[in-house]
Amino acid sequence: MRLSCWGKNCFWICSEETDALLSHVADTMVKLIRMVEEAQRITGFSPAGGGLSTCISNCLANLISPELYEEAVLKHDRYVAGKLTATGVHTCNWVVDKILPALAKIDNLGYVDFGIKSGLENVERLLPEARKLAFYTPSELLTVTDEQLYRQLHR
Repeated sequence: MRLSCWGKNCFWICSEETDALLSHVADTMVKLIRMVEEAQRITGFSPAGGGLSTCISNCLANLISPELYEEAVLKHDRYVAGKLTATGVHTCNWVVDKILPALAKIDNLGYVDFGIKSGLENVERLLPEARKLAFYTPSELLTVTDEQLYRQLHR
């Protein structure tokens, strides 16, 4: 994988090396999750549902196009999700509208978080089974009235 930056221009070059790196990261995530789960079981703790679960951090997903996410990243997220009982996706408070159709292709998606400015109706429609967490930025919380906050939380 190569991320080349010149001023404001960034280019992510997809290649076999990119795919190999992301495959290695996905395998490492699954192995680490299994190690943590085994360490927990030794202490008598059993995860909810009796299986592996984790939250995939896709903090940079909105810095690439939805097409590039589907082409280069989604299959690795799906691989990790396929090894687990439940999976969540953390998007670092981004508006998820552009990658939402791709996120809906992840099996066992039980959790997703996103920025409050995301299209909440589409999130609910495309991810009906997932628990959802809408983030406000601190500056958004300073500018919203109690009434607006109540309406947003109850829609």
